[in-house]
Amino acid sequence: MEISRNDWEEFMDNQELHKYYYRVMEEYSGTNIFNATINIMDKTFPDWKSHRGIGYWAAEFIYDRLETFNNIIESEEDDELTAFNVELTEKHLVLIYDELIDEYAKSIDDYKAYFVGKSFEMFEAYLDKETLNGDAFTEEDIDNMSMEEFDKVLNEFTERLLNKVVYNFMDEFIV
Repeated sequence: MEISRNDWEEFMDNQELHKYYYRVMEEYSGTNIFNATINIMDKTFPDWKSHRGIGYWAAEFIYDRLETFNNIIESEEDDELTAFNVELTEKHLVLIYDELIDEYAKSIDDYKAYFVGKSFEMFEAYLDKETLNGDAFTEEDIDNMSMEEFDKVLNEFTERLLNKVVYNFMDEFIV
């Protein structure tokens, strides 16, 4: 997926927002525990990285799970084991799966509530930007929209936003 200049500028402006993504990628990328966790999430919840899932919260969610798994592995009898060198057993995979299912179920409803407010803020910003740039709407256009027309514009915007993948967990850049 090609990274646009706007995506890069947005990232640079919001580095603090993406700190968990960088922690995940720097600390865990390429480890067995990371690969298993991402694989389970991708197969069990295909939309988890988009706003249909937990979008903006995905990086922190994965970071917290990886930290938890690392602590569990380190507490096992073998003092040499860490999430960075462990060969995952069936017991580990069941533990990871169960933890991901339970925690995702807790997170998804909270994210949906958060996203409703956030998406409306983003929609207002989108209308302001489009009006300011004259790209799609003028203030007069917005003022004269029927409720059906306004809902159509809002629904189209929301649908695009819901499909946006926030983090890809494959490379060092957020798409």
